[in-house]
Amino acid sequence: MVGGQSRKTTVSSAPSPAQLRTYGKNHEMDFAKIYLAMQKGHKVCKINVLKKWDPAYKLLTLNMDTRQLFLTKLEQTAVRSKPTVLDLRHVREVQTLDYKLSAIQIGDKWKRDREIQNFDPLKILVISHGTQFTLKEWTLL
Repeated sequence: MVGGQSRKTTVSSAPSPAQLRTYGKNHEMDFAKIYLAMQKGHKVCKINVLKKWDPAYKLLTLNMDTRQLFLTKLEQTAVRSKPTVLDLRHVREVQTLDYKLSAIQIGDKWKRDREIQNFDPLKILVISHGTQFTLKEWTLL
């Protein structure tokens, strides 16, 4: 340019549509991997808050066809082999215990339970479910 300042080029911070499509595909693939892992199942321990500690390991699996969570005992010699079923339509909240204690600051029964305090609150999952005002909970380690 003659007699003037040259114009500086700036980089736009907004992603291009191609980048958004790529992110969307990668994001969907992550969900596919998560669903596949959930369908295979995870070894968990269901905790009864404010009750005697009885570690019974169970298998938590997801059935995408029926949209249900299954909690099955791992021991083959279990008297009750029927799994506990939770319909995903009734799930209202899924949070870690750490989130309940720090962000929401709900600590009534959680802080009174001495057994649960021995574990990392980031590794404890609280699934609240129900169709009425008062929700029931699955507490899983």
